[in-house]
Amino acid sequence: MASAARPGNPSWERAAGPARPDEQSAPSTHVVRLAIALVRQAAVLGTHLAEQTGLHTTDVRALQVLDLAATAGGISMGELARQLSITPQAASALLDRLEARDLARREPYPGDRRRTQVILGPAAQAFGQQHLAPLATRLQAAAAELTHAEADAVQKFLGKVVDAEQAQAPHPGREQPQGEHRAAGLPTDAVP
Repeated sequence: MASAARPGNPSWERAAGPARPDEQSAPSTHVVRLAIALVRQAAVLGTHLAEQTGLHTTDVRALQVLDLAATAGGISMGELARQLSITPQAASALLDRLEARDLARREPYPGDRRRTQVILGPAAQAFGQQHLAPLATRLQAAAAELTHAEADAVQKFLGKVVDAEQAQAPHPGREQPQGEHRAAGLPTDAVP
């Protein structure tokens, strides 16, 4: 496994913060701290991408949502607004900005032309290649250093994290649990 991900490494300590005395003997706590550091770094990456491209940070988040929804074909405007925690009017303005850059578009749902879905636009793939390819290369390099057993463990852990986060994501008619950190899905007292 890459040394940058190991406790005691200065870059890890900068990203995750100093260890607490009670954490010295709990390997799972170190894993959680690294996961939190990864979430924080992803937020920094999103902000940097927005600044670099002239997009709003919410526009970048919308592109992430649309990318995840692409396997299902698209997403409704209402669901996009709910997932971004913005009003339908704000979602419409956001989509106008993305459409102006060919990053997203509205089209009728297949089989129900009365409904509209939002999908990635023609320029989205080139945008992703231009701005996210270096990150993908770094992730591939780090993953290439893993043994099969390590890769299986990482995949299992990250799969559980993604499943847990998706279960906590805002859904229509469901309130966000009290004391939860919406961006990280963690109790607010658990965030170092």
